[in-house]
Amino acid sequence: MVNMSKKLLRFLLVGIFVTFVHLVIAFLMIYNSILNPPAANAIAFICSTFCSLVINTMWSFSSELNYKVLYRFLIISLVGLCLTIFVSWLSHEAGLHYLIGIFFVVAIVPFITFTLHRLWTYRNQ
Repeated sequence: MVNMSKKLLRFLLVGIFVTFVHLVIAFLMIYNSILNPPAANAIAFICSTFCSLVINTMWSFSSELNYKVLYRFLIISLVGLCLTIFVSWLSHEAGLHYLIGIFFVVAIVPFITFTLHRLWTYRNQ
């Protein structure tokens, strides 16, 4: 249990860090008129997902980076993106303030993606 708690804490810390990476990349590209906001956020999402893959694989789950992990990580990342959109949409449809929707996304999605990574991406680790 302690090992899983340690992995979860590291996973959450990596999530905070890569969110910052995303923000910095998107901000700099938009602020410096390099790309429009959707394109800048797409590039920032790709960069932050790659950072998340490398750091979570090596630090959070103490695993080796290989094509199998890459493939599974990307699938779970897309699942996380779909869950984020779904939870946000559900909150919006329920008439909730957008900040409550963001709270639900932050409170739900990381724990689901952590569990999916633990059970599938890194299951033999």
